[in-house]
Amino acid sequence: MRHGAGVIRLCGMVLGMLVLTGIGPARSIAEGPTLTLADDFENGPGPVWQLQRIKSDGLRPVRDPAGLDRNVLEITLRTGDKAEGIGERAELSEANRFHLPTGTDVWYSFQLYIPTDFPVVDRRLVLGQWKQACGDCAADHSPAIANRYRNGVFSITIQEADKRVVLFEEKADIRGRWNQLVYHLKLTPTPEGFLQAWLNGRQVVDYKGSLGYSDDLDSVYFKIGLYRDTLPFPMTMMLGRFRRGATRAEVDPAATP
Repeated sequence: MRHGAGVIRLCGMVLGMLVLTGIGPARSIAEGPTLTLADDFENGPGPVWQLQRIKSDGLRPVRDPAGLDRNVLEITLRTGDKAEGIGERAELSEANRFHLPTGTDVWYSFQLYIPTDFPVVDRRLVLGQWKQACGDCAADHSPAIANRYRNGVFSITIQEADKRVVLFEEKADIRGRWNQLVYHLKLTPTPEGFLQAWLNGRQVVDYKGSLGYSDDLDSVYFKIGLYRDTLPFPMTMMLGRFRRGATRAEVDPAATP
């Protein structure tokens, strides 16, 4: 009897670990990464993320600045944090076990809040990006898809070899309010690639064509946070309700059937 109870406890622990990592009981690890991920950041970042690109004091759960009854994640980047060359970063990155094969048809959504006193400077600042794991890491490829905020303008860009292409710019001030961002993408360095994007319910991107790099690995992942040139002052943003899934209805609460 004691032996049977021990087996039951062990099975319960394994099941709990699978649920925690996003791999449900109907899915084996051998089948590859689960597509569906979610994090509401109620107590900080969940197991969706790895945190090697952010200092521990750059993260904390805070009450929603817009007055909603919830916690959100505050991300702060200070001078010198995770410095690499001329760059500094405070980013969450999808954990390795959740990286997707190139060519995966996937939806993402998240809520982004830029405070009203956020510095407006004409310098590089990436707020979120989709990348492949590097093949030749010395090549140091730019992100295949990036959200940028420079000189008060929010933009969505893609990279075509050495050329950056701006697919969308929002010149109206996005600070001081929640912005809902939804993406539908297939990142593959072939003509079958595509990117669609919505900002606050309005479709702003509908691109078809190659995305990514043929010399990078078959492993696509998402990062979000603050990645900038070296600057002598801090920056803070907030993040809410992250979702990844197979359909728009899975990730976008405003989606119509």
